[in-house]
Amino acid sequence: NIDRAIAVLKSVSGSYWLARVYLEKAELAIDQGELDEVEALCDEAEKMVKLAGTRPVRVHARLVRARWQSAAGRLADVSETLNEALTLASTDLERGAIYYSLWKLTGNADGAEAARAIYERLADHIRGGEVRQRLESLRAAQEH
Repeated sequence: NIDRAIAVLKSVSGSYWLARVYLEKAELAIDQGELDEVEALCDEAEKMVKLAGTRPVRVHARLVRARWQSAAGRLADVSETLNEALTLASTDLERGAIYYSLWKLTGNADGAEAARAIYERLADHIRGGEVRQRLESLRAAQEH
């Protein structure tokens, strides 16, 4: 149970892991269309991440927030949130995920092109998984 994990992590001051659990719960809520508590979960995750000082989780938190904003119809906020994520990103994998999200959530063609270029570079070094799947979806979209 995610709520029990949150209670345990709060009691042992596991800021990093608590942030991860909040983000997991937020993503599950988005996937189920239950958007009411997602903003509060993202806020809590970002608070915990600031305490833990873990940049990759801060990027992930911004990506989850952007997904929520898109699902909630707050499209004007999505680009701003993803631009904030770009300021935190320090790897091509993070930047690729941000640009891919920009394309998927807003249809931004520049985001698609940037993500494709990054994923093409990464595909030579990373076998299988999400990078290749995203690259294939970007290539397929470009053909249409």
